[in-house]
Amino acid sequence: MAESNDGAERSQEPTQKRREQAQRDGQILTSKEMMVFATMGAGTLALLILQSFGPQAALRWSAQLMLGDSATLDAVLLPSVVSAGWQVLAASLIVAGPVMVAAIAAQAAMGGIAWTPKGYAFKPNKMDPLKGLKRMVSMTALVELGKAVAKVVLLAAVALAVTAGAMPQIMGLGWMTTGDAMEIMAGLILRFFFAMTLMLGVIGAVDLYWQAHSRNKQLRMTLAEVKREHREDNGSPEQKGKLRRMQMDASRRGARERAALPEVQTASVVVTNPRHFAVALRYRPGEDEAPQVVASGRDGMALQVRDLARKAGVPLLELPPLARALYFTGEIGTQIDPRLYGTVATVLAHVWRIDRGMAEDLPPVDLPPDMRFDANGRRASG
Repeated sequence: MAESNDGAERSQEPTQKRREQAQRDGQILTSKEMMVFATMGAGTLALLILQSFGPQAALRWSAQLMLGDSATLDAVLLPSVVSAGWQVLAASLIVAGPVMVAAIAAQAAMGGIAWTPKGYAFKPNKMDPLKGLKRMVSMTALVELGKAVAKVVLLAAVALAVTAGAMPQIMGLGWMTTGDAMEIMAGLILRFFFAMTLMLGVIGAVDLYWQAHSRNKQLRMTLAEVKREHREDNGSPEQKGKLRRMQMDASRRGARERAALPEVQTASVVVTNPRHFAVALRYRPGEDEAPQVVASGRDGMALQVRDLARKAGVPLLELPPLARALYFTGEIGTQIDPRLYGTVATVLAHVWRIDRGMAEDLPPVDLPPDMRFDANGRRASG
């Protein structure tokens, strides 16, 4: 494929996220030839172990076939056959167990074991004859054909080499006793299995390299895909710029709030949320044109504002909607929003009466619809 200016060519190495997604989709690295090598090696090892027990096992198994005279035949036939069958099954399991474990371990070492429904899902495109024909004449199909031919040739060469080397012994089997002939044949079979296992190991290593190369090529990404994934993981430049501005604003506001903490003792009242927000207001009749925000805080800073207010004897009023409105619309050192004048006047009048010993309940405090905020600063209504 010719390289294009829009980054459409899959020239980029797959990212870790792309590899992990392929793993979840069941596209794991595997090699049939390496699996054959692993199972063949385990089977050869099991046969090597069985060889040392072979003569005793053969004697025990053959003893089950000595049925005695015809008078006792019916009584011993079934038990003898069952016992011999169990011995054959045990020997088979000795071979099959390691082979199964080797197959699982080989796959786990190559690409891991992933059970995913996508790997077993019905794929209608597999039923398309045209796509099937395309797969049959594709480069992958030709490579698989070449591997199969090379595998047959190499294994046949190994088999001929082992057989040619043992031909003198094979030719002399007719003049040997049964025990000697079985011993020679067992050794020949083991040599044959060892040679085949070594050759399968070479074939498996080459195939594993090819499968890893093919999978990596299949997972390659276009430049546009890499950029899109980067944006999804890290956000667009606009989003990152907005986030940085928000962080800088929060940092500057935090600095102003810390610097204003000493002003809490000059406040007329502190309105709280009760824990998340705290706003200290000051109003001096004849000096201030309108109530001012002298200190404010959120979460941990709100805690400090309340503690300082208690120590200074400044009244604390728990009015969550008003506390949020004052916090999100007011700046430290400035007058409150004019839309809150009436509400704050009600609060200050209540504090004035409390200071003069006129104990009474706080009258209802209402806010304009556009001054109602949630804990994140979003307006609750238009």
